[in-house]
Amino acid sequence: LNDCWAMQPRWSQDGNRIIYVTPESPGPGGGYRLVLASVPAVGGKGKLLPKDLDGKTIRQLGNQSGNRLSPDGNTIVTAAWTAEDTIGNIGNRYIGLPTTHIWKISLDGNKSEKITNENRSYADVCPSWSPDGEKIAFIRMKKLNENLPLGALDSYSIYTVNSSGGDLKLLISESDKWINSPVWSPDGKMIAYFTAGKNPPNAKFMNIYNLENGVAKVVGEVPVAGTSIDLALSPDSRLIAFNDREGKVIKVMNIDNGTIEDIQTNLADDISIYHLDWSLDGKQFVFGGEKGGITEFWFLEDFLPLIKK
Repeated sequence: LNDCWAMQPRWSQDGNRIIYVTPESPGPGGGYRLVLASVPAVGGKGKLLPKDLDGKTIRQLGNQSGNRLSPDGNTIVTAAWTAEDTIGNIGNRYIGLPTTHIWKISLDGNKSEKITNENRSYADVCPSWSPDGEKIAFIRMKKLNENLPLGALDSYSIYTVNSSGGDLKLLISESDKWINSPVWSPDGKMIAYFTAGKNPPNAKFMNIYNLENGVAKVVGEVPVAGTSIDLALSPDSRLIAFNDREGKVIKVMNIDNGTIEDIQTNLADDISIYHLDWSLDGKQFVFGGEKGGITEFWFLEDFLPLIKK
């Protein structure tokens, strides 16, 4: 196992393990050979999860793959691709976009199921479970203009689908903005996500979609947003945390008023933070830290309460 390039950490439901994405082996082109892995939450050596399921090698994305565990802790939902999904190549490198799909993969590696299966110029990414496990929210990126270069996409939407598959439900769609990192709130009432303008001034915003009334609203402007910036909500669904690669901090936004508080990590100046998750008990953050091309996970705990009761 190549223990570097530890990306997109996700807590298991019991808090005992971290599920993440990593290259299956060292060497060039690792970004096109990404698989799921697991490591004890107390630290230790990572272990690759099975990648060859139902006769197919299922590959992960370095960003926006989701790889989130179901509420019962038995199934991972992820954005992934197989050899039959690729649409072209550059040299010897496969292009995973724009035909990635949403997959369910059992944690023990005995079963896999493709939830979305449209063979068009789409990329389905960043899936997130509803708290009851009955639905999955995800981004669909579409290529509407066929004259765009290979891999270019020009429409971004958030859909939901039953966790068993079936018809999709469109929640929001944007043609002049990027959408990133949607995540379902623990109380099941909303989905939080980033938007960023495609054209100057390229302003970035935190947004929530209210599932009870079908209304999307801006919570506030944010300094960072992008594919390597993860969102995670507090257990009470009142706060949204996200990582800041340049500032070496974890930023936490109050949903009620859009204010942001920085939680200092005290990392060295030459370390960048990317990807993040909040433990289900609200007591720890896990995030990726990169230094000189080598990545590893860090934990942060014992931070002060951010909202006084």
